[in-house]
Amino acid sequence: AEHISDMIEYGELDTQLIIGPVYSEEFSPLLAYAEERNIPVVSPLQYVDYASPVLFNMPAPAELKSAPVAGLLDGSREVIKIYASNNDTTFINEVNSIATNSSEVALNFQFNRGSYFYTRNSNGSNGSLVNIEELMRTKSEKVFVVMASSATDVDRILTTLSSTKSSIRGRGLTYGDYTVLGNREWLKMTSIDHDIFFHNDVVFVVPYYANRIDEVVRLFDGRYIASFGALPSRTSYRGYDAAMIFCRMMYEGFDGFLDVIHTPLATPYKFEYRDGAYTNTNWVRQHYRHDSKIVVE
Repeated sequence: AEHISDMIEYGELDTQLIIGPVYSEEFSPLLAYAEERNIPVVSPLQYVDYASPVLFNMPAPAELKSAPVAGLLDGSREVIKIYASNNDTTFINEVNSIATNSSEVALNFQFNRGSYFYTRNSNGSNGSLVNIEELMRTKSEKVFVVMASSATDVDRILTTLSSTKSSIRGRGLTYGDYTVLGNREWLKMTSIDHDIFFHNDVVFVVPYYANRIDEVVRLFDGRYIASFGALPSRTSYRGYDAAMIFCRMMYEGFDGFLDVIHTPLATPYKFEYRDGAYTNTNWVRQHYRHDSKIVVE
């Protein structure tokens, strides 16, 4: 913040558009300066909770991240929550905050030379043994929500669901279609083979999407490597999005900017005027479909 104040004092911010800074605490002196001169200020990496008519937030606010999956937990499907010995309390709280009127089953998972599921008692202890095949063969549509925090437990649970489905199908039997609502922390677990996500129709809610197997991302990567000799980071992708959206707006004007989907690379943005600033309202629903395609929904 002190460096930004120095830049303002010495006239180093004589510009028509400001992208950045990185940290939210640095925005206060910058926004005061920008408001006096009606200069748009874009926050590319962090949601900045300031009321300012010149502020544009590219990250969506945390309170909107449940919207892409609310339809999975609205009571239209049976919800089966699977716990392990160690669970992600942040993810549990997120799920509990959006699950409404759901028909729920709570299970405990335990691996001991095999995968076992038990009903979960109100105190978290194991109840009776559950035959996961019988549970999956009921015809109701299901959402499995895996609360486990350990990569080993997540992998074992997803593998068990996938292999059970394959066994049922291989014998020509019927089962209820299911989706797994995933924890975006799984995407950071390098020990998990992402193929298991496709086998289980896993859905994630993520703040940003840029899959390097997508053609548009591969083309960007190629140009970036040719210019800088390295693969782009997530910050590089977001910086490109900021430049493509807002530099264009500097020439074309901001008429029609709101309530339109902007997709400069792979992540879609939709801006609204909320709480005194312009804010992207789109969290990304990233769906690993059983046809081996990743779809942004």
